[in-house]
Amino acid sequence: FSRAIENDRDDTASYKNRAFVYVKLGDYKKAIEDYDRAISHEPHNIFLRKARAVIYGKIGKYDKAIEEYKKVIEIDPLDPAARYFNQKAILEFKSNEIYADSFNSHAGAYNDPNDARKGGEARAQMFERYMEIMEKYLNDASVHANFQDLKHYYIEDTLDAHKEIVKRMNPNNANAYFLRATSYGYMQDMTRHRITDEDFGSYEKAIEDYGKAIELNPKFAAAYYNRAEACKNIGKYDNALADYIRAIDADVGAADIYNIRKRMFVGYPFVDYLMENKPRAAADYIDTVKLRTEAIKAKPSSAKAYAERAAAHFEYDEIMKAIADFTIAIKLEPKNADIYSRRAFAYALFGDYVKATEDFSAALRFNPNADDYINRANIHAAFDEYEKAIKDFGEAIKLDKKSVFAYNARALVYKELGDTENAQKDAEKACELGSCEMLRVFEEKGFVDD
Repeated sequence: FSRAIENDRDDTASYKNRAFVYVKLGDYKKAIEDYDRAISHEPHNIFLRKARAVIYGKIGKYDKAIEEYKKVIEIDPLDPAARYFNQKAILEFKSNEIYADSFNSHAGAYNDPNDARKGGEARAQMFERYMEIMEKYLNDASVHANFQDLKHYYIEDTLDAHKEIVKRMNPNNANAYFLRATSYGYMQDMTRHRITDEDFGSYEKAIEDYGKAIELNPKFAAAYYNRAEACKNIGKYDNALADYIRAIDADVGAADIYNIRKRMFVGYPFVDYLMENKPRAAADYIDTVKLRTEAIKAKPSSAKAYAERAAAHFEYDEIMKAIADFTIAIKLEPKNADIYSRRAFAYALFGDYVKATEDFSAALRFNPNADDYINRANIHAAFDEYEKAIKDFGEAIKLDKKSVFAYNARALVYKELGDTENAQKDAEKACELGSCEMLRVFEEKGFVDD
């Protein structure tokens, strides 16, 4: 890339690509310099600006991240990622200001987490200081929900602190339960994504605590939203859909902040796929890739061999490598519906929903099946293509008349279109099949007749 830039100082693509490599190497200073040059050539390139904003966030320059996302929103006011990350940057910037004194006074423990985990005075001081901060700012949910730094290094302490807060504070304090629930969920995320092998978290416990917070504050939009995310993570998709609706109803503005309307749909099929056979450690991943590379060398024309290596990349979040291998596999077997479907998941996780839709369509051409109709319908619904979504959910139901999710999701789409009659019919059908959560929330909110 450097040689390409030497030959053409206006080569935006090479600046962008070299910046990406610098990010992978952890050299954020040089990455920003390259993005600066690329943006000077293409000031309205949203991708470049969002990439630079992400780096600013990584190095704690939240003010610059906020400024960058605002420029993206000026260029494209409807850009969902910019709106979400701008809000996140604002909250983290606020957290950074409030807790600066804590980080400074305990820099030794913070900067040497391995030593701090052994116990001793530094860790004890950090724990007590953390307790003071949490109690002081307990009623500022926007702050403690984004206080990630201590969570990263003091996993056990953070959860213990949040449990202690519930004991110390008024048992009728909704924020205390919300705080503990975020810890349970965050810790489970850490285990699931292999950041730690120790299992301190629980989506089920998080759901229970969010429920208590909601009992105490029925208009707690963030609690509904977070509970929906936790439900989705354990496969309770119908409960998740219902809680997304409750979150929007509790705070219409939250639909913008969290981009709830898209989250309602995108993500449903991908959770199951991600949870299948994920390696537990980097060594497992490296060994698996080596074995599958040897299989490719032995049979270079085997689509299965490439697809299996792609799966290993995918399972360890190396999405671009996965897409590359799936693409080779498809060239070797251009009518293999399963490989198209799996590449579609990878594209969706990468955020390229256009290509994901194309791959789901290809999979359906070669093998019509309910799951891929639902997957494609979810993307249509997430981007407000409701008529296409209704058609695909209908095709899924023809192939699987007991698909509870298809009925509930289509009910929600009908609701978005104002078709309460069909929304009610689908919600009632789902209830007949054993899932009444959507019908219940429709009745709660007066969307349908009792």
